[in-house]
Amino acid sequence: MKFLAKLFGSKSEKPNVDPAVAASAANAESSEPSKPAKVEVPDIDLTPAPAEAAILKSVNENVAAAKEAAVNIWDMDDDDTAEAQAAVEAPVKNRRRRNATRLIGFDPSDGEPTDLFEQSVPQTDQAAMQFPTGWLLVVEGEGRGYCFGLTTGLNQVGRGAENSISLDFGDTAVSRKNHFAVVFDEEERKFILGHGGKSNIIRLNGKAVISNEDLSDGDKIKVGSTVLQLKTLVGDDFDWSEPDNAEELDDVAIA
Repeated sequence: MKFLAKLFGSKSEKPNVDPAVAASAANAESSEPSKPAKVEVPDIDLTPAPAEAAILKSVNENVAAAKEAAVNIWDMDDDDTAEAQAAVEAPVKNRRRRNATRLIGFDPSDGEPTDLFEQSVPQTDQAAMQFPTGWLLVVEGEGRGYCFGLTTGLNQVGRGAENSISLDFGDTAVSRKNHFAVVFDEEERKFILGHGGKSNIIRLNGKAVISNEDLSDGDKIKVGSTVLQLKTLVGDDFDWSEPDNAEELDDVAIA
């Protein structure tokens, strides 16, 4: 048996292989490119949405109409020219209208009648006044542009709300209560400026006021940085007294 084994060789014995040859074979196997993995791509629906399809269809129709209208105008009659112009303008009219920029000084109604009573009007805090004798207008200072009605008798002016005229616009030089007063004397039909005894100086037309001063239409009263101008209504040419023929007018109304 030993003889036969030695003659034919044992099945368990490995063949003798040169180590250099084995290393070269291993390197060759590792250098072979690996096959890429198979990637499954899902099916994508490229069909456009109904809205997009409608827009694309409209664009194609407009382009086709423009191409049909692109002819030599010198080879066309007047009627053909009008039809081509209408075909070119049709896609423009079908476009969605964009909000136009409103320019100051131009009519924004697009030719349509505008109802002035439906337009909003900014509201103010003015209260209704009966039988005014004149007005004080704020012409300089923080409250510039405001006006206050005057009545017969004493009109106190100050920063607080308890005054007849409240100049609460941020000018702290105006005293809170009764800084000065504007009086309308009904019997003499004249306006008078009275000092309220406060420390801040009142100026009438640029001059300091120490005692009572008569006022005329257009006079300016300054306190701090606030300047008020007097506009009179009642005077020698007008008042709120009953007209001489009031009884006759009543009789005519009754008749």
